[in-house]
Amino acid sequence: MEKPTSPSSNIPTTTTIANYVSPPLSPPLEDLTTDFSTMYDFIFSSTLPESLSITPSTCSSSSDDLKQLVPGDVSTEDRLNQARLILEYQQLCDHFDLCVSRLQAIKGEVEKLRRENNDLRVANIELIKLLSQSSQAAMINRNLHCEKVADLNEKRWERGLKKSLPKSLSFNSCNYMQRVVNPPPPRVHVAPVTRREEKGIEMEVYNQGMVKTELCNKWQETGTCPYADHCQFAHGITELRPVTRHPRYKTQVCRMILAGEACPYGHRCHFRHSLTEQEELLISP
Repeated sequence: MEKPTSPSSNIPTTTTIANYVSPPLSPPLEDLTTDFSTMYDFIFSSTLPESLSITPSTCSSSSDDLKQLVPGDVSTEDRLNQARLILEYQQLCDHFDLCVSRLQAIKGEVEKLRRENNDLRVANIELIKLLSQSSQAAMINRNLHCEKVADLNEKRWERGLKKSLPKSLSFNSCNYMQRVVNPPPPRVHVAPVTRREEKGIEMEVYNQGMVKTELCNKWQETGTCPYADHCQFAHGITELRPVTRHPRYKTQVCRMILAGEACPYGHRCHFRHSLTEQEELLISP
């Protein structure tokens, strides 16, 4: 029995067999080039742009064409470039902020130094004023000290001279200046000293006055006297008036001194207050 065959199924089989059995002869070279170009156009017609040509071109045109061929890679590269630029911009902003902060800190330090310099300048001016005042005061004090030293030396010399001056001038003489006749002069009786076997003596008192017979104590101490010309005491050796004393004036020792006591009359005492060696032996215990 024969199997039925459909005409549709027999057509390709027959064509394949026919092609296998009787292949076509090789076409010429021109036909082969035409068929290859046609096949290339058919394959790349959907992907290649219209501007792309088969003929060779320069490198720049080929690179541009390649970029156009891969749009996903181009967008990624653009994003990477943008990210890199953003990072660089952020770094620049951070560096700028750091520079601004450092500049502000330096500006604050400069302002602080300026205020300190102003304070130091004012302090220096005050110190210069104080030094000038102190130097002037020191010079004035030095001049005053020199003057005081000169005055002290002069006053010391005057004091030495004044200390060397006697309190009063007196001399013993048998000729008396002012002798009172009426009434007769009083007579003073001096008791004998108990330690020495001497009799009491009597002397006549003469009224010669006491004006300018002694040196003024104020004048000797300070060089001035509040009474001036009205003072009853002498203000120098030239004003000191001599007094005539009894021949035995200051010839005997004062009994108060011999008794070891202070004489209340002082330099006005008519008796001698200086002791000899023998008299010192008498009063020594």
